[in-house]
Amino acid sequence: MDDALDRRAERLARRVRLGIRLVFYPAALALIVVAWQHYHGNDASGAGTDIVGWRGVTSQGEQILATTGDARLVYLDTYLQERCSDGSGFSFHWMPGEARFVQHGGSVRGQTAEVGRARDGELIEYNNRLSVRLGERPSGTIRASLVYPNRRGGVRCDSGPIAFALTRAPRPQRSSPAGAR
Repeated sequence: MDDALDRRAERLARRVRLGIRLVFYPAALALIVVAWQHYHGNDASGAGTDIVGWRGVTSQGEQILATTGDARLVYLDTYLQERCSDGSGFSFHWMPGEARFVQHGGSVRGQTAEVGRARDGELIEYNNRLSVRLGERPSGTIRASLVYPNRRGGVRCDSGPIAFALTRAPRPQRSSPAGAR
């Protein structure tokens, strides 16, 4: 008789385990899917980043490009022409990224101050600053300065204030595959 009770108890235990598996595993899988979508965002919701390209010309006549993402400045690219105390000139290609900007609303300030090397390998210490007001027609000023510390007398270069205004860049056209019309 003990054998019959043991077999019934084993069958009951198997049924309970099977029932738990049939309920728990699908529920756990559903929770994992919901958590995954919540963590990674649901692309089907249509929410995305509004990326806008901008371009313009500085008061020095140089092209300036910028990119905003959700109305935040994330990239800038321009050349800054500097006049030096020894009569020479310096052309600085400045491309600060988002980490260089501090933004409060539509007002953005940025700075890059570092030690680097000129194209010829000569040591330079530079300090470039940006102030821009974002909106429908972003505008602002840039100023670049640098020092050649190893040159006699410590040659200093400065761009003076460089004004700029930006307009929306046209969206790039998708190129069609070769041979397609």
